[in-house]
Amino acid sequence: MALSHHNQSKQMISSKNIDQEVCMDWIDELLSTYGETEFTNVTRAQLFNALQKSGTYSDFFHYIIFDLFKDTGLVLCDSASPKLRTVEVPFFEKIIKKSKHINETLSIQQKELVKNGFKTIIDSEPNSSQLFFIQNKERELLLYNEKNLFQLPNKQEFTDQELIELLKKHPAKFSNNVVTRPIMQECIFPTLAFYSWTR
Repeated sequence: MALSHHNQSKQMISSKNIDQEVCMDWIDELLSTYGETEFTNVTRAQLFNALQKSGTYSDFFHYIIFDLFKDTGLVLCDSASPKLRTVEVPFFEKIIKKSKHINETLSIQQKELVKNGFKTIIDSEPNSSQLFFIQNKERELLLYNEKNLFQLPNKQEFTDQELIELLKKHPAKFSNNVVTRPIMQECIFPTLAFYSWTR
């Protein structure tokens, strides 16, 4: 059951202030779909407690996950952390340099899905860089224009090198989208092993 959020701004979820009243109604509605059980009141109390401590939707998620897995040693990483952004700079630089290739590869794979009878799973602009630039607290998609430059909706343009210089000075202004996020995740937290479990 989705939590409706009527704020249509392009802010990252980590910076959106949580609507306590809407979330309280959502929790009650969510729990009602499962019917009353011996765990309902405890679960409601845990969720309300997490909500009351939260300033943003990310906070709410963090408190719930930490409560559920408090004895496991689970570590959460805030992908919007300015400190993490400084670590990500060399990987963002590679993505900027290869953004056209990434976009072309995505297009090829999307066509392959359609060819095999599936629907495309990602809506993407044909001239997308697959990166966001944050200005005025909102994420704006960087596109390629007809001059082969990176461009923001306000028509501000950047060469590859200008964008990389901006990245080095203000890494917190850059953000991945649904296509480049898993690439960044694999760069920061490479998978060392997979465990296969079967009954």
